[in-house]
Amino acid sequence: MKRTAILILTIALCFSTTACVSGQKNSSDDKDEPYSTPAASVISSDVPTKESVENQLRVISENSSMWLNDTDDGSSGFAVTDLDHNGRLEIIFSSCQGTGFYSYNQIWEVNREFDAIELCEAETKEGDSQADIMVQSVPLFYDSESNAYYYIFDDLLKNGAAEYYENKRAILLQEGKLLETPLAYKSTIYSDSNSSKITCTDADGKEISEEEYDNIADQFFGKYEKHQVSIGWITNALDPLQDMSMERLLSALKESYNSFVVN
Repeated sequence: MKRTAILILTIALCFSTTACVSGQKNSSDDKDEPYSTPAASVISSDVPTKESVENQLRVISENSSMWLNDTDDGSSGFAVTDLDHNGRLEIIFSSCQGTGFYSYNQIWEVNREFDAIELCEAETKEGDSQADIMVQSVPLFYDSESNAYYYIFDDLLKNGAAEYYENKRAILLQEGKLLETPLAYKSTIYSDSNSSKITCTDADGKEISEEEYDNIADQFFGKYEKHQVSIGWITNALDPLQDMSMERLLSALKESYNSFVVN
């Protein structure tokens, strides 16, 4: 069974705010210019042109019935990214549901013909809580030799009011497949309002300190380039997602894409 741990103050990460991290749209009309901020090309030369981005966003919006899910409660939202930096955009739909903060994510990528979107294959089993990806900023480790991009996310769960769980995991999107690598686990069990027991282990079950847990990603990926990535989430607090007009949806997709920035 997947284990995760969280302190109470970190639960709010699951409920992303509606404000997207600002990116600077390129104002040039030259179609060969990058559409988003030049920071997007810090670790990749596959930056789509303005013409390509606009076409891909149209394809994503025209296929919104595939990815724009209907949720009755909890917090849900979507974001446009290029996680694998191959020049083909992804649309991510994420939802955090219930009192246990169960996360559900799906990612679609524009196909090689740039005329449709394809669901990325995920290795997470149905029923498992997925990473809480609906955050505005996330660490990224870039392996230039294998052209791999590892994003470090937490997954936060609770069991009642006294048991909180968290894990840290690396997410890699490659060749249309979403791969997840567990890095470490943390549990916080409250015996009363004034005392708690915190236990941290690495992915193999060996007990580690809380400091080691916090820095586990650097231990795993410290030899790679480290960056911070901003993600522009559009949430259902802004508008009921299902009720968005096509014009508003396309505008939101553009806003989200221009907020996907690598620093």
